[in-house]
Amino acid sequence: MISVSPLTRGRGSVHVSAAVGSIGERNPQNILGKIARGYLEVANAEGAPVTFLARTRNLIKRLSQRSRYDAIFVDARAGLNESTAAAVLGLGGDVLLFGVDAPQTFAGYRYFLSYLQRFRPAESSDNDWRARLRMVHAKASGDPKRQADFRTQAFELFADTLYDLEEVLEETSFNFDYEDLAAPHFAWPILNDANYFEFNPLAYSEQFSKELYERTFGPFVSAVLDRLELSKKR
Repeated sequence: MISVSPLTRGRGSVHVSAAVGSIGERNPQNILGKIARGYLEVANAEGAPVTFLARTRNLIKRLSQRSRYDAIFVDARAGLNESTAAAVLGLGGDVLLFGVDAPQTFAGYRYFLSYLQRFRPAESSDNDWRARLRMVHAKASGDPKRQADFRTQAFELFADTLYDLEEVLEETSFNFDYEDLAAPHFAWPILNDANYFEFNPLAYSEQFSKELYERTFGPFVSAVLDRLELSKKR
């Protein structure tokens, strides 16, 4: 289920576990059934149900046993569904919440974060799961004001759901100023770039040229690398 990415360059190595493999490509009529079976409830040897989260954890554990990785990225399914909830709540990793500046983005995340609100800890600590969340402003405008508008909506969303109420703030409270760079609402921008509207780096290798991707993804990649270094120290 694992192969080396043909786009790997330099000293590092990128392994990929694709959703569709060679057998699926030869039998495309079976792909939808395969996806449907992934959500079916299964039982262990004792007959007890095995949750989707437990199966996801087991899959990642087994896929990562043969190699030691500096980081494992899980591309969770878009939208509101059980697989997204499993990735956010149960895998114990940092969670990047991507969205464009559109009403449906914040409506969807309001439903989602309002649901997570019921699991908000009574007192924040070093392992507070809320600190692992981070908004990402996808297809962002280069205009600082437009980026600030997105950040304002994200701030209001977190303030209404996962941040602690102002009237009960203490030293251990989970709350942030609007301009706090470390806050979950302070979105990392990925600039809107027509060069990536049709993404096919196997056919167009220039899409992975440093000069091209740095202007679009540079700040985001730097932020992710800083986050990985911080995770190593936890």
